[in-house]
Amino acid sequence: MRHTQPRRIAPLAGFASLAYAAAVLGWVALGHPYPLGAGTRPSPDLLSSGWPWEPAAAVAVAAALTGAGLGALLSRRRAPSALLTGGAVAFAAAVALAFLTLIADSGMLAVAGYLPLLVVKAFSDPAWFDGRDIPWDQFVNEYAVLAVAGLWAGAAVVGVREHRGRCAACGRRDTHDGASRSLHRWGTFATWTAVAIPLVYATTRFAWVAGIPLGINATAYASLRDEGGLAAAAGLASMATLGASLTWGLVARWGERIPTWVPWLGGRRVAPLAALIPALAVAAMLVPASVMMVRAGLGMSSDAPSGLTWSDWGAFGPGLLWPLWSVALATAAVAYWLRRRGVCHRCGRSA
Repeated sequence: MRHTQPRRIAPLAGFASLAYAAAVLGWVALGHPYPLGAGTRPSPDLLSSGWPWEPAAAVAVAAALTGAGLGALLSRRRAPSALLTGGAVAFAAAVALAFLTLIADSGMLAVAGYLPLLVVKAFSDPAWFDGRDIPWDQFVNEYAVLAVAGLWAGAAVVGVREHRGRCAACGRRDTHDGASRSLHRWGTFATWTAVAIPLVYATTRFAWVAGIPLGINATAYASLRDEGGLAAAAGLASMATLGASLTWGLVARWGERIPTWVPWLGGRRVAPLAALIPALAVAAMLVPASVMMVRAGLGMSSDAPSGLTWSDWGAFGPGLLWPLWSVALATAAVAYWLRRRGVCHRCGRSA
């Protein structure tokens, strides 16, 4: 059987691991600390914030080289053995765990939320960035590890499918996949849950922008307004609303085919992976952001020692729903892909 597209993900994951190792070595050779601890901004939800960067860099390079070697071995086998399959699963799990507990923090989601503001400021007011301690090296590292983790997750899934005699492309063994049908039934509920939660968050921020201190005491609102925080609130609320709208597309007709009124792209079919991959990426970024919000709400964060109170529930209350948002969004995205995958180009199954 010839190698098809799903089989290419293992060597791609291996190459990405090798590239990451080279990037870390180059970064350290230039005299910069590896962006995992010293040299980065302190974060209460980044467990490795106090670690010495030299051992962290060494471990990162060793792990990345291990991934490169594993990817090379997987690419040489038509059907991976139980040992290689287990290795791929273990390595993917280790990378994901390291990303979620040691590397990623809430800044990843914040960058995505502030993206409109950052773009506007970059063109209209470049001086705005002067004096602002924005750890770009840390963010680049976090997004890079997220990409590597995603590739290895895909490689592990393909390996498990092939080892169990399933189609590498769609995962089906026959046309009566009960697990897929069950997840499909949960898809609609998960989608609307993933739509509602960011809208709850956006409602409070839009209210602040409109001059209504919804869920926040007058003193805190005045401080937010005087320090220019309302612009940031508007940006975050807008991105949350955009995210909710795109999530709605997972159950809407326009989520399968772009409306005809859209310039240049109207009428084109939406590729299932074009929705699946970004949704899963956001769901992953929500995990460390959820940790931050829950810590703040429970008074376990140095940024919010008082925690959630009745007078300022709007500050942290909506964030307590973010763990559910992460799970719901991932479930909705996978359900969307199961519904849209259609006839498999590799095995011909269509259930």
